[in-house]
Amino acid sequence: MKPLLIVGGVIVIIVILASVLYVWANSLVEDELEGTWYDEENEWIEFSSDNTFRCEDCPFEGWSLGESSGEVGFCDDSPGALGGGCDGSYYYVYEYEVKGDVLFLAPHDSRGIIESAKCNILVKSWYDYNTANSETSPYWCDA
Repeated sequence: MKPLLIVGGVIVIIVILASVLYVWANSLVEDELEGTWYDEENEWIEFSSDNTFRCEDCPFEGWSLGESSGEVGFCDDSPGALGGGCDGSYYYVYEYEVKGDVLFLAPHDSRGIIESAKCNILVKSWYDYNTANSETSPYWCDA
């Protein structure tokens, strides 16, 4: 009976630790996306900590990490938005990867396939856009 209690206790501790590590890792991923990013033409997008999204001339209003690792979703609250807006479901899915101060971002098509030819490269500071050339783009980015 005691060995079963010990094994059960160890399993409970492992599950609790795994949950804590998952939440911690998820917050680190959000932190790496938060902030303002610039493209080569000095246009910007901003990921805020409250999951709002701002940019120059774009329809998106909110963002959330996707269901799969390396995915971020954007939503639109305007009337007639695909899927009905920012109600907790995000409808425009993008693949992303952050390498240093460089963000690689490519949309998924309607079948969930990454549109590598539409990959965007953004940097934390527009003045440092040349550093984007020093980072190797992900295999899914044809930038």
